[in-house]
Amino acid sequence: MSTTDFLNSLDYDQLRFCRDKCNEMIKSIQEEEKKVAWAVTDGSINFGWFRTEDYLKAVKCLESVAVERWEDSDKSNPETRRWLNFAIDGQRLPVSEYDKLFADGQWG
Repeated sequence: MSTTDFLNSLDYDQLRFCRDKCNEMIKSIQEEEKKVAWAVTDGSINFGWFRTEDYLKAVKCLESVAVERWEDSDKSNPETRRWLNFAIDGQRLPVSEYDKLFADGQWG
């Protein structure tokens, strides 16, 4: 069931309770300590997420992606520059979101 479908199933009092509870939860998350998670990305694909302290691992991932893409690029075609555009992007996340990002062991 989608969120919209769920909300459509609520009556007025339930919606007001839901709104108040959501506001309370959002405020709590906003007040949390923030940590930086590093993403190696080309803007469309994230090649990896790395913990605050693992920035140098993100650098190594970026290097690995750069080597792979450089080998696969058409060096005579200037339009492939976009193919070679990627970066390490730091994002400040609330601790609860940061912990969820790394909880399943998929990243960093």
